[in-house]
Amino acid sequence: MQRIPREQARGYRLDATLEPILRVAVGEPFSVETEDASSGHLTAADRPPTPENTPYVRYAPAMANPVGGPVFVEGIEAGSRVNIEILEIRLAESGVAYNQPPCSPLGNAADWPDAHEYFLVKVEHRLTEAFVSERLRWPISPMVGTLACAPDWEARSSSSGQGPWGGNLDVADFRAGAVVTLNSYHAGGLLFVGDVHGCQGDGEYFGTADESRAEVVLRASPAAGAPLAAPRVRSPERIVALGIDRPLEDAAWAAARRLMEWLVEEFGYSHREAYLTLGLNPDFHFIIHQMTAIQDLRFVVGAALPTKYVQPA
Repeated sequence: MQRIPREQARGYRLDATLEPILRVAVGEPFSVETEDASSGHLTAADRPPTPENTPYVRYAPAMANPVGGPVFVEGIEAGSRVNIEILEIRLAESGVAYNQPPCSPLGNAADWPDAHEYFLVKVEHRLTEAFVSERLRWPISPMVGTLACAPDWEARSSSSGQGPWGGNLDVADFRAGAVVTLNSYHAGGLLFVGDVHGCQGDGEYFGTADESRAEVVLRASPAAGAPLAAPRVRSPERIVALGIDRPLEDAAWAAARRLMEWLVEEFGYSHREAYLTLGLNPDFHFIIHQMTAIQDLRFVVGAALPTKYVQPA
């Protein structure tokens, strides 16, 4: 299996002018050994982040969220959709979560002192559990934070780029077994992947999650249909249409509309049936994936419906 090694997975541009690192066939599995979101500065040394020891934050945009790519997939055409299947996410033995007060939603809150302190917490990956302490332990849930095709004509930062081509979306459903549908604007798709999290709460509240090194195994294939307004993801548990916008309610309304369009387009719902499903079905949910205040990131909201409602009758 072809692989991008970690030392070559430290790019910061989602850019179609970059020379492909790999060329693979449609449906051919390949892997990317991803670096953590701090470019290795924090997982490589168990020390709290400060402006002095986190040099990546001195740049604008920050040298954060490094990615491996581009990967050229033979048979993917410009102007088409591409399905990216996440086959496996192999986490490192541990990750880190770190607080940077300039990016914290409570960074100026005098009554919450921990929020305006730089700190780092190690997260151990114990088979099925993410472990911080005896109180702070929960199921491990590996996900890919940044997954993208190269944008149409512009180059975007791997840390703040977001669009129908993907980007830094931090979608919890981007996990093993999921199929992510993005727009391809160039021959070969030109795929990028990075920013793996061992676990993350909805919204990635204070700007980082369980930032981990990992090896991600994927494969890509062309998908039918006109270009999408935003990415979609299908997992064994649910389908999720995304909205990427500011303010938060605009992202939610966009996600809802795109889920209804998906139900009509692919699953044979009438417009009224799709409308009623979102209004009445208690299994329909909005999921806040990204609501951090870092750089110019927009909010990412998923409109999700369990797959049992889209199975053939």
